Amino acid sequence: MIREQIIHNVGSSFSHIVYEHFTMPWHYHIEYELILITSGGGKRFVGDYTDDFCVGDLVLLGSELPHYHMCYGIVENNKERFSGCEVIQFTDSIFPVEMGKLQEFSSIAALLERSKRGIKFTNPPSIDRVLRMMRYIDSLQGIRRINALYRILDILARSTKYKLMTSEQYSSNISEQYSDDLINNVYKYLHENFRKEISLDEISQKFGYNTSALCRHYKKRTQKSIMASLQEIRICFACKLLSDSRLNITQIAYESGYHNIANFNRQFKAITTLSPSSYRELYKTGL
Repeated sequence: MIREQIIHNVGSSFSHIVYEHFTMPWHYHIEYELILITSGGGKRFVGDYTDDFCVGDLVLLGSELPHYHMCYGIVENNKERFSGCEVIQFTDSIFPVEMGKLQEFSSIAALLERSKRGIKFTNPPSIDRVLRMMRYIDSLQGIRRINALYRILDILARSTKYKLMTSEQYSSNISEQYSDDLINNVYKYLHENFRKEISLDEISQKFGYNTSALCRHYKKRTQKSIMASLQEIRICFACKLLSDSRLNITQIAYESGYHNIANFNRQFKAITTLSPSSYRELYKTGL
């Protein structure tokens, strides 16, 4: 599973993005994500929950809740059935500290708490209203833009027509896995240096740990090796370049930290189940 690192545009504390196609495999990120399906259909996987998605679906996914959209158009290799969506991604940092204690934000705080299980909204008038607001949000600037997001969340917080997606027993445990400073610092180091050669000895020396001890601790907390995390970061970056740039596959491999094209192809297919060329053909955005 890929841990996606989302970078907002300069001068913005949250992102509104229009996707012509879904481009990410099974993944998670620290951002909350509001997703509205605008075309196509397929299977949706959220934690331990699975259903069919279609045009007009609106869901709010909590921070670090794993998810994946399998598009029917990709399964059938039919571009006319590719699935598109609009999303808003944001973190807790856009809200006041201890917002649950503020009467004005209490309903939104409760909404975000429910979103830990994923929320599917089922009231068409509210969904239509949210879609209209999403589509003009980028025409706003400064406080008006973030106020528009608050208004969207307030509408959803007051809605009584919704379904919680994952089971009560489900827990991703991702927050626990990445809760200590050492794990966070190692992951940050990987993300900041993935384009260059990185060795376990180098990482161990950086943080003053014995290599074996560091590797055991990291795997115990994250259920994966340090090198597996590095490969996921590199392949996640390669996915973005394949769908959004004109670089050839050899250049993309190099930009993603691989100096051996065969290794790049092998790692890419192991994580995405597709070759780089097949991924680009399926997900390219009108380059």
